[in-house]
Amino acid sequence: MSTPPPPDATAAVPPLRRADLAEFRRRLVGLSDPGKKLDLLSQHSVREEVIDFLTILPELYQFEDRLPLWERIGKGVATACAAHRHDAADWSDTILPSLDCEGWQAALNERWSAFQMLLPTRPPEWHEAFIRAASRLGTVLPLARARHKERLAANGAAAGAAGKRRKGGGA
Repeated sequence: MSTPPPPDATAAVPPLRRADLAEFRRRLVGLSDPGKKLDLLSQHSVREEVIDFLTILPELYQFEDRLPLWERIGKGVATACAAHRHDAADWSDTILPSLDCEGWQAALNERWSAFQMLLPTRPPEWHEAFIRAASRLGTVLPLARARHKERLAANGAAAGAAGKRRKGGGA
């Protein structure tokens, strides 16, 4: 009797995923549960937080030419999403060079600082959901741009009203 040939051992092995040292460390110490996902409501609130974060970036923009502002923001976010998938602090720092902004300059911005102070309180799955939502630039970037324009208009109207009050005119 002849024995059947041994099965090809490489045929049943799926391809390996690229190793991520930060993710490995989090899982090793039990900080990350790969099966844990945010619910739909939380995902929506994370998307809103991404949009709010993106409205901070024009305040950090250091180039004289304002025309490519949103193009540079989009490229910076895309670069950060490719480089970081698990840590929103590292992710956000990666965006700064595309704005010609140093970390110390960003730290002077109250909204940037408030966002950075919030990050350590968030669980790892929130960081991952935040970066995943930010990577959907076709959705979040136009919404952030519109919200930024609304913010500018509201600030301009408030500043105009305050100026009229100081001069003794208007209500």
